[in-house]
Amino acid sequence: MAENLLLKVVKDSMRVTHTALDDDFSAKISSALDEMARVGIAIPETVDTSKDHLLVTGCELYVKWLDNYEGRGEEHRRAFRQLRDSMAMSSEYKADEADV
Repeated sequence: MAENLLLKVVKDSMRVTHTALDDDFSAKISSALDEMARVGIAIPETVDTSKDHLLVTGCELYVKWLDNYEGRGEEHRRAFRQLRDSMAMSSEYKADEADV
């Protein structure tokens, strides 16, 4: 259910109301979370869309980057990488060594 909420938030940010791209968006959201985890960001088992605002924004930026949303893919790429790198340096988001 929580994954559906994350998908809904990303779709809403892109003004997408149909379900034709849900599998594609879901795969990209998973890739975004994997990319954030790769640099040492702790990803909770379930992303709480009402509290995990930076993780949600990271997913939105990643999907918009890959879809070249509104022809601004490069801007979204830069924003995603800056957010990802800032989160990776924040003690609030660092994964425990055992989690990595």
